[in-house]
Amino acid sequence: MSRNISPIINGGILIMLGCIFLAANLYDFDAETYWPVFFLIPILLSFGAFLRDRKNAGALIPVAIFIIMGAVFQYCVSDGWHNMEWLWPAFILGPGLGILLQYSITREQRLLIPTGILIGLSAIFFLTTSPYSDLWPLLLIIAGGALMWRRRKNE
Repeated sequence: MSRNISPIINGGILIMLGCIFLAANLYDFDAETYWPVFFLIPILLSFGAFLRDRKNAGALIPVAIFIIMGAVFQYCVSDGWHNMEWLWPAFILGPGLGILLQYSITREQRLLIPTGILIGLSAIFFLTTSPYSDLWPLLLIIAGGALMWRRRKNE
């Protein structure tokens, strides 16, 4: 069954490309605006590699990276590249989420260290560079309240 995935992935890529080019011909489809859609190709290829061999959980890392990159680039194309000033930590988040995805399949404990480092750094950088960076102390207040609530609930 796993060997029959390749035609499905290849067919999916051709269907996606056909839809994109058909939309470009029939509607006012601007390739300069929607070029991040092409990030779906490596996503489908990597996911297909995982589906062909379920032991190859490392193939899921590029899936997460390209999803994050495509989303960030599409947002910047739509709203302006000035947003990259605070969105750049997403490029650290992508590999962290990819390794977390791999961990969710393999349950290898050694993957938690790089996952924690990458996602933690990304969170810190997002908190300090985002337009709402002045509000990050609210997270400390919420975390403290949650700890107090949990302790109170256990008593």
